[in-house]
Amino acid sequence: MSIDELLVEWSYRTRKGYPDMGDPSDILILKEILERLDLPVDSILDELGDDELGDDEFVGNDSDDDVYVNDDDGDGDGAEDDDLEKITADAKDGCSFEALYNSIKKRRANGTMSHKQAIRTMKTVQNDCAYDPVLSTLRGKGYEQKKLKKGETDIIKKYANEIKELTLNASEADRDIYINYLENPDKQIDFTPAAEGNLNNDAKATGIPESIVSELMMYVTTDSGNKGVGMGEFAMSLLFKNISNSTGAGDLSIDMGNGLETFEIKGENATLGKRPDEVNAIDVSNFAKYMVKNTDEVDEKDLMFRKEKRKTAKGGDKIKNILYYKGEEVAKNTFADIMSNIYNNSNDKDGFKEDFKEALRILDTSKKERHSDAIDEFFDDIDFTTPQGIQNGIALLNFYRYIMKEKFQHFLAHDYGKKGNKTGQYVYASGSPLKMVKDLMGVATFQAISPDNLKPRIGFNKSMRENLITKMFY
Repeated sequence: MSIDELLVEWSYRTRKGYPDMGDPSDILILKEILERLDLPVDSILDELGDDELGDDEFVGNDSDDDVYVNDDDGDGDGAEDDDLEKITADAKDGCSFEALYNSIKKRRANGTMSHKQAIRTMKTVQNDCAYDPVLSTLRGKGYEQKKLKKGETDIIKKYANEIKELTLNASEADRDIYINYLENPDKQIDFTPAAEGNLNNDAKATGIPESIVSELMMYVTTDSGNKGVGMGEFAMSLLFKNISNSTGAGDLSIDMGNGLETFEIKGENATLGKRPDEVNAIDVSNFAKYMVKNTDEVDEKDLMFRKEKRKTAKGGDKIKNILYYKGEEVAKNTFADIMSNIYNNSNDKDGFKEDFKEALRILDTSKKERHSDAIDEFFDDIDFTTPQGIQNGIALLNFYRYIMKEKFQHFLAHDYGKKGNKTGQYVYASGSPLKMVKDLMGVATFQAISPDNLKPRIGFNKSMRENLITKMFY
C-alpha cells in the first residue's frame, strides 16, 4: 500500500473525514491500520509527520479551541512556541521527536495548526513511548495473544493502547519513572498482602507517582469475549512482579512462593456472582407464625413484603418493594433486626431456623451456582441471636458460595470504583472457602441485607459500614 492509499483509508475512518495528528483517536486509527498491514509504525509516523502530509491535512475543526493563527498572544514573537521546545527538551532517547517538532513549528508558522493542537500532538506522540513497555509487560504476564483474522486487532495491543492513554497528561518526569519501572524487572516489587491494607501505600515502593497508580487502578475494559475486566486487575499485574494474568479460575494469578495460584479481585460495590436484583425475594410470611403476640388474631401486615405503588418526589408513580412488621411499614434494611427479634422471642427456634434455611434454598436452585451446597455447609454457622450475626452470616454465606463456584484461592476487595473512596483500602483472604470466610469476618463490609437483597455487594463506603449493625427500632 502506498502512502497515498494509506491516507485515503485513514481519512475515511476518522471522525472528521481527514486525519488530525493532534487527535489521539486519529493516531490510534493510524496505528491500527499500520499494525494490521504489518508495516513499520514508527518510521511511517515520522514520514507522515514531516514529509508526506501537506499543510492542508492539518486544518483541524471549527471549534473555538482551535483558532488558526500564527502568533497566539498577538505580540509577533511566537513566545508560546517555547512550550513546544520544553516538551521536546524533556523527552529522552527514543522519546525525543525533533523531526516532529520541526514539522509542527513549520505548520505553526504558516497558520495551519493552533498552539493547543501543537502541544496536544507533541504530548500524544511522546506518550507513545509508554506503549512498548506496557505491551512487553503484558506479554510477560501472560495476557492473550492469538492468530488474527484479517482486519482484527490483537486484544493485547488493544489493552496496551488503552493503558498507554492513561499517562497522556502525566508529566514527562512522572512518565519516565513509570516506564523505567516497567522496563527493569530488578526494580519491580512483589505484592505481600495483609488482612487489611492499602494498595496506594504498597505501590509507593514502586516509585511510580500516585496519580499514575490511581489512573491504572481505575482502568476498566472488555476482553476478547466482550466480558468486562474490572478495576484494579491490570494495575495489579503492572505494579507487582508476582501478579499476572489468570491461568484458570479467578481474575489473576499470584505467586506467594508456592507457584501460581488463583486470585479474585473486586472493586467497590462489586457483586459476588449474580446481582441482587437478579435473585427473587425471600417469602417473609413463612416467619409470621414464630412471632409472639398478645392476641390470636392474624394480621397480614404482621410480617409481609410486597410491591406497592408509591409517589415519587416529583409526583409520579413508582412501584416499590415494601416491608411491613407488626402492622407498620419499616425500612427494608431492618430485615436482620426483625429476623433476630423474631428468633430470640420464638418458642420454636429450631423450627424458625429450618424454615429460614429452606426459604433461602429456593431462592436459587441452579446447581452450578452452588447455592444449596453453601447452605448445607455454612448455614449452621450463622448466629441468629443478633442482627450483626444475621447480617454477616447471610453476606458471608453468599461469599462462601461464590468461592465454591469460582474456585479461587486468594481474594482481595478494594475501594476503587465509581462511588468508591479511591484511597487504596483493601481486605484480603486466602486458603479454603471456610478459612477465607473466617478471615473476612469482622473486616469486610457489605450492603445491608433485605428480603430482596440476600446476595449483598461488598464494599467500603459509609453506608456499608453503618449497615454492618443496623439501627434497632423496637
